[in-house]
Amino acid sequence: MTLRLKDNLKQLYYFYVVACEKSFSVAANRLYLTQPAVTMQVNNLEKNIKIKLIADKKNFLLTKKGKILMEYLEKVFSKLDELEQKLLEMDENRPEKLRIGITFAYSKTLLFEVLNKYRIKYPVVGIKIDIDSSENLFKKLQDGKLDIIIAGEVSRRINKKEMMVVMLGKEEICLVSAPEHPIQKKKSVTIADILNETIIMRDVRSATRKYIQNRFKKVKLPISVECENSDLIKKMVLAGKGISFLSISTVRNELDTGRLKRIRMKRNMKFFMDIKMMLYKEGYENPKVRHFVECVMSYIPMKKGDK
Repeated sequence: MTLRLKDNLKQLYYFYVVACEKSFSVAANRLYLTQPAVTMQVNNLEKNIKIKLIADKKNFLLTKKGKILMEYLEKVFSKLDELEQKLLEMDENRPEKLRIGITFAYSKTLLFEVLNKYRIKYPVVGIKIDIDSSENLFKKLQDGKLDIIIAGEVSRRINKKEMMVVMLGKEEICLVSAPEHPIQKKKSVTIADILNETIIMRDVRSATRKYIQNRFKKVKLPISVECENSDLIKKMVLAGKGISFLSISTVRNELDTGRLKRIRMKRNMKFFMDIKMMLYKEGYENPKVRHFVECVMSYIPMKKGDK
């Protein structure tokens, strides 16, 4: 019997990813395909080589031959990754560094965890990190100054034919004040109450500010103080100088320790802003960029489960 495994390399890779993730749906997300498409490719592989590889798809148990095939595929694709890295290092036209843009809030949480995982595979790759507002990061991505960004709302048009946009989840925006602020005496706060307060906000380039202004389109928020630095805003709020809308990542520690307190609005009004990872599809062909995307995607589901 002739297996002709070399004639089915793409299907073998799909099976390899599915077996690594032990899930067709997770593998589909990693491959940027639909789950039925991945399932069909694995089924076709079994038909082409006339070997049953998965004994139980629900609990994801491999057959004996499936396990043996997986052992060899791990070696094959590991060697291919090494080859890609060596070829890239020889290519003088490619940027030497992986250039990442990220907003301040996520630089303190997601980036640290993702880079730890990324460094396991690429320990010697240079990395340049740019921490800026969502608006500025998106412009730098468009200008070719960054390879990949993680940001919130942007006002510029996103060309989805050229750009890959991955939704990472939703970031809660909290309305906060110092615990002793008079507004905390109210059981629930109305929009009218907020309009009478001193509101401290980020500058106009901030994704948080854009999102909040869109949510309050019918009323114009009287922003008394605007600042580029979230830490300075927190200090002002902690000192009782006003109230502010800040991302949960920015104020989590202060809320946990009681130094800041949420302002509860009537009708249990809450605010959740979309967080996206954006890069050009052309850039995704670079294995270093692709691996960073995979590290982010593997981290995000874990964080969702923690909440």
